[in-house]
Amino acid sequence: ETEDEEVPSLWSVVEHPLMVAALALTCMGYVSMYALGFYWTTWTGLDTKLPGTGLSLAFASLCCEAVCEVVAAVMLPLLNGSRIGTLGMFLAGHLVAAGCIALTDFTKGSTSILVIGGCYGFITTVIDNNALVIAEDMVDSDRLRGSVMAVVAATAPLAQIIVAALSGPAIAWCGGQVTVYFAYIGLAYFVILFATGGLLVADRLTQ
Repeated sequence: ETEDEEVPSLWSVVEHPLMVAALALTCMGYVSMYALGFYWTTWTGLDTKLPGTGLSLAFASLCCEAVCEVVAAVMLPLLNGSRIGTLGMFLAGHLVAAGCIALTDFTKGSTSILVIGGCYGFITTVIDNNALVIAEDMVDSDRLRGSVMAVVAATAPLAQIIVAALSGPAIAWCGGQVTVYFAYIGLAYFVILFATGGLLVADRLTQ
């Protein structure tokens, strides 16, 4: 950029349909992560033990999530550089997240819970990293790049506020059944994923 070039306003970048799609999908991803995280022990059972051990199942599954998050962080640059690409990994992560939270009502047994914990480790890494990369690619102005990154990062606290404000009433409306609440989040997630993902993929194919 030169000094004479006109710099677009931050709002003109953020209100672009593709940026709105990326922000909405990222925020929905964080909503699913925080909802599942806040009520993890309610779902798994605080006193439930991992069979054959004295370990808490909630603790073991969260440890599994942490390990998978580290592994995903190491592998993600290779996956983003493959034919799948950054956008493909981003959408795949959201697809797995939506499926995991939607299926919690049907999940039985410690193995399934450990698998979902591991999947969310992968998902967390993908969403945190690739959302920023995708948004950065949409910005032509170096001067606005930092501001746009801040807007993307703000979807995480926004999701926390949404989950904190709505979870109590939503779970009460679901008859106190946390897994039914998760299923509704999963349904909303799939709707947003296919709407916004379709826009992002269509744009990529026309480039």
